Amino acid sequence: MQLYFISAINRKRCARWHSNELEWTAADWSNALAGETGELCNIIKKIRRHETGASTEYNTPEMAELIEKLKDEIADVFLYLDLVANHFDLSLEQCIFPKFNRVSEAQNFPERLPPGGENNGRPSQDDPAVIEDSTALRE
Repeated sequence: MQLYFISAINRKRCARWHSNELEWTAADWSNALAGETGELCNIIKKIRRHETGASTEYNTPEMAELIEKLKDEIADVFLYLDLVANHFDLSLEQCIFPKFNRVSEAQNFPERLPPGGENNGRPSQDDPAVIEDSTALRE
């Protein structure tokens, strides 16, 4: 599934979730993102205890449980990051692709992301992924 479709579904769910509230400000979205990022960092801190052989007796679940929690927190950070971009009428592609390519160019690395920020990050209608993934956007 492409970023655009994840964003579209995420933003649709957000509109449903926040339908009866005052509109969130940039500070609200960034604070939510920071909270989720803090939770991610806390999980990584506990993983690090396992990696270094530090004491894991206090408040440190087993690695398998931590990896499951890590996946959840990565997802939360990604989804809130998408909602921060949405607040400013940006797509993730508009943010990620140019920045990735500028860093690669500055470091003289060959890796580049293909142009993808056009059309507010939406693929063209003739893109095969549009047809394949469009069912995910249906009610």
